[in-house]
Order: sequence, then structure tokens, then C-alpha cells
Amino acid sequence: MQKDYICKDGRWQWVNITASLVQDSHGIPLYLMAVIQNVQECQKAITNLRSEIEQNEAVITCQNNLPTLIADSSQLVVLLQNPIANSIKYRSQKRPVIKICAIAKENSWQFSVTDNSIGVEPKYQQRIFQIFQRLHTQEEYPGTGMGLAICQKIVERHGGIIWVESQLNCGATFHFTLFARSCSP
Repeated sequence: MQKDYICKDGRWQWVNITASLVQDSHGIPLYLMAVIQNVQECQKAITNLRSEIEQNEAVITCQNNLPTLIADSSQLVVLLQNPIANSIKYRSQKRPVIKICAIAKENSWQFSVTDNSIGVEPKYQQRIFQIFQRLHTQEEYPGTGMGLAICQKIVERHGGIIWVESQLNCGATFHFTLFARSCSP
């Protein structure tokens, strides 16, 4: 797949991957699946956000024993990068503190991205996963309203689910599961 890029505000954004992830799909083509060490994907996501992390003096902890999975590497980077970026964008008055971890479940791995952001009111927790649904104006927090919808598509393509646990002004924890096509913890 060819990747077309747009430069906006110093950041590169994918056009084709966004369009393809928002569309319904029957799954990931086998040629895109590979053995992925999620610690490396976590580090790639952090590297991609280095400027925002440094500007906001964010502290990010990525659990060392994230599982090794059979998955699409570029999509897992996006899946980890979006909640981290949102944690920084929707930061509280405190320095952003973000923790990424995973625990084994019966047939899946449950990942969690926990932060000390402004949080999400419970009544909006389903809405934020819908395409183009935003809780804030562009002036308050710039964005497209596509990030979490894309994350939901990625998770679904990998046989999992995504949700958030949060209270307004009390931070948020984004959880997602990935089907256990795993190789090891």
C-alpha cells in the first residue's frame, strides 16, 4: 500500500492508512502479519512523539515485559501512539505521567495506557470512539476526532475490544485487548 503524507504543524499524518482503517474490513492480510515485540512498538510510538513529550516534560513508563504478538507492526504503533498523544494533549495542570502495561487474559492480552489527564466524563466514554466525534472545540484542543475511531478499528482487526475507564479531572485508563496469537510474554 502506498503511503501519502501531509505535513501539518510539523507532524506527518498518514492519509491512506486513515482511510483504510476507518472502512470496514475482513481482517488483516497475512502478508502484513509478523511477530511483533511490543516493547519495540512502544518505543517507536514514544520516539514518534518525542517533540510533544519533551515540550510537556511528560514521564512515560513502558512495562518491560510487554508480550510478543503476531500482528501488524505499523498498526500497533498507531494503537499505542494515539492514547499517549491524547494523554499529553488533554493533560491536566500537572506534568503528564503515562504508564503502559499488559496482562495476560484467558484468550487475549489486555493492554492499558493510564494517565493523569483531564479525563473523560462517563456519559461520553462511548462517543469518543466514534469517527469525527469530539468533546472539545478546535480552539481548546486541535484534532480531527479520528484517532480513537482508528484505534478501535485496529483493535477489532486484531480480534479485540477497546474501552476507557475515567472520571472527569481524575485521569483516564484506555484498555484494549488483542487476540492471543502470542509467541511469549
